[in-house]
Amino acid sequence: MAIEMVNNTTVSIPSVGTPVSYDFAYRQTSTEGKTPRPSLTTFRAPPYIHVESWDYTADFYDDEILAGERLADQCDAVMLRPADLSRRTCRRLQQSFVENFLRWTPIFDQQTCISALEQGDLDSFASSDAPTCLAFLILALGAISEDRNNNSDNLTPGLEYFARGSRILEHLSLRIGNLATLQCRILQASYFKFAIRPLQT
Repeated sequence: MAIEMVNNTTVSIPSVGTPVSYDFAYRQTSTEGKTPRPSLTTFRAPPYIHVESWDYTADFYDDEILAGERLADQCDAVMLRPADLSRRTCRRLQQSFVENFLRWTPIFDQQTCISALEQGDLDSFASSDAPTCLAFLILALGAISEDRNNNSDNLTPGLEYFARGSRILEHLSLRIGNLATLQCRILQASYFKFAIRPLQT
């Protein structure tokens, strides 16, 4: 290591080939040290979770990835078919959304729900903006929370609306400061949750 004087100040300069060591250790709080932290390759269960009760094998992750790919394939396929956007269907699904979702998860008021669907209906749901995305996700959650089992093609209820809303949301991904976009993300996550674990009635 060379030492040079610059403006009467001693500066140490590492020689070429000498690696500089940095401390990149991740600092954890006491709670974070006990929290499970999955990665793509490993999952170390915290001591309070019995190993037998937590599936962290490669097979589990492979199944989860495969299920996600199947859902993406279904979304692509359902985009080729027209969605039922008749006023009667939209009103029914909106009512189902308000009764079965919004009253339990009040992320906005009923007027926001009505406004999103009215705005979507004005331009025949052709826009790619946040209110149209919100309208599609409201319809998707309304369909998945309905107590109907008349789905003949074994698709998750509301998938045709969810796929359209998710496609719009992809284009809005950089608009993180927009409240409507954040509400869309919450509805999208809720749909994923209900698709995996249906609402208990």
